[in-house]
Amino acid sequence: ETASFVSDYIKAHPDLESDPTHIIEGWGWDHASWDVEKMPTWRDLDAYPLIKGHPVILQSRDGHAIWVSRATLDANAPFPDSVEGGVILRDENGEPTGVFIDNAQELIKHPILTDDDLYRRFKTTVDHSLQHGLTSLHDAGFKPDSWLSSDGMLRLPGLLYEPYADNPSTCGQMRLPDHVFHAVIPQFLEDGWQVNVHAIGDRANGVVLDAFEEALKGANSSALRPRLEHAQIMTKEDMARLGRLGVIASIQPTHVISDMWFAEPRLGPERVKGLYAFRSLLDNGARITLGSDFPVEGVNPLAGFYAAITRVSFDGKSPHGKGGWFPEQRLTRLEALRGMTIDPAYASFTEDTLGSLEVGKRADFVVLDRDIMEVSAEEIMETRVLATFLDGAAVFGSL
Repeated sequence: ETASFVSDYIKAHPDLESDPTHIIEGWGWDHASWDVEKMPTWRDLDAYPLIKGHPVILQSRDGHAIWVSRATLDANAPFPDSVEGGVILRDENGEPTGVFIDNAQELIKHPILTDDDLYRRFKTTVDHSLQHGLTSLHDAGFKPDSWLSSDGMLRLPGLLYEPYADNPSTCGQMRLPDHVFHAVIPQFLEDGWQVNVHAIGDRANGVVLDAFEEALKGANSSALRPRLEHAQIMTKEDMARLGRLGVIASIQPTHVISDMWFAEPRLGPERVKGLYAFRSLLDNGARITLGSDFPVEGVNPLAGFYAAITRVSFDGKSPHGKGGWFPEQRLTRLEALRGMTIDPAYASFTEDTLGSLEVGKRADFVVLDRDIMEVSAEEIMETRVLATFLDGAAVFGSL
């Protein structure tokens, strides 16, 4: 089905059909959501006559893998036997299948974006954000030369202390060696930069916290405000260390209701308790900021609000029933609201001008058609944005 979308796109754009040199890019495939959970190959793309011979590059939903056509493979060959911090998936004959994971993605050359390309993407992002009531965005960055990422993700294994329950042959992998974090993080902090590091697995989070702990000795963490992006699977000891060090946990509630269906088989019944343990993070004194991680998840902040307070799917289900997946880890509505307003303002050094409606701050706000602090949880996802204001002026909708 995913490959058919590409074929339909080419058919709808005759100029692409007649130009086999034009690189076709896309985003959003997720092998874990397919009826048959398996990695795709270039053959799945080239099975469509309109695709065969065209260079195609498709980014996975989570940004940790790309899937390419045969033409793209040929244009970028030869490939090394291995890549540090990455994986080239191969068939039984040792030939690349067309999927490149984490650092191996850098082996595939993408087209250079024009100013028009960049403007179109920027405008699409802004328009979608304003329609959903977002007034500010935090962009963690996605370029390999500016993105400090420790490991992969739960689907494409982040680094754990112990092997995966469903694949005892691996503990996952780091994208960068440990010493890089110990070298780079202090340098950026000393130069006055805020450091935000992606970490998924419990060992990856531990490695990053080791580097933060060393770099923060004698420093004022509230002045530097380092961030741990995702803080996804953490040991009890590292949750306590996170709070003690003053490192901000940047967390995404919608990941909870996406991953809860396969998390326990992946991690096991005990270790899974440290996954998305938001209440435990707060109880350990950690500061949090809530986000969506879009385009990995949807842009709608109400989805994150709903997921944070219910930990059930949008149709009210979870592996633990209607009460929610590990319901003891739910946030209150006030905590979820703060996590999307004043907490992210603090996490971006803008709490003096953003994050709350106060005299002297910017009049950035959203008007909803109902009070999400009072309506039933089931009504939250029915809420509509009536208007979004920036600096007191309506930039979407009207009153």
